[in-house]
Amino acid sequence: MTTISAVEVIVDFKIKVADPLLLHFKFKAEPASLSEIFDGKVVDTSKFENDYMFLHEMKNLKWWDVNGRKLLGGQVSLPNARFMNVGVKKTEAGYVIYLMWHET
Repeated sequence: MTTISAVEVIVDFKIKVADPLLLHFKFKAEPASLSEIFDGKVVDTSKFENDYMFLHEMKNLKWWDVNGRKLLGGQVSLPNARFMNVGVKKTEAGYVIYLMWHET
């Protein structure tokens, strides 16, 4: 298990317990680089696109403010038919990270 000491606060999250399972996370981090946030063996941030956009709108989640935004990010394949969509917004204080994790 990897812990991230640079994570400031989880801004919010939503878990949809259904089939398939769907999780949304938003958090702030103050690392010097993305490699301090993600385990490079699992998430290759060099493959992220500059104009990544989340396809699923979540209008009922006011804090999930990525609709129509172009972020650094992409989709990451995880073991056991799971996927994680990652969006990264660079700020003066560090990063805001958006994660949408789901199963197929």
